[in-house]
Amino acid sequence: SKESGLLWLWLRTHPAGQRGVQRLVGGQHRCEGRVEMYMGSGWGTVCDDAWDLSDAQVVCRQVSCGEATAALGEAHFGPGMGRIQLDNLKCRGAERSLEYRKWMGR
Repeated sequence: SKESGLLWLWLRTHPAGQRGVQRLVGGQHRCEGRVEMYMGSGWGTVCDDAWDLSDAQVVCRQVSCGEATAALGEAHFGPGMGRIQLDNLKCRGAERSLEYRKWMGR
């Protein structure tokens, strides 16, 4: 499909060797889906336990999707595969990347 081609192009322009690269998986178009992140050893899931609109705002900006309109949790886009790369995020919404976030309790 055309949308699948767009996702493939995004992955090809962000080599997997770059730490902190994010992608959306399992959505109906390229700007929705489960958040996955590459952290040196491979792709993994960003846990949605404390996921909110501020966290989604950071990801939407990273993947060139504009403003976040929703932050769906409870594995709405299916369970993640592989390692949980980040958990219990606490973004303000202005961070350049999820790598610049805080965890709850920190």
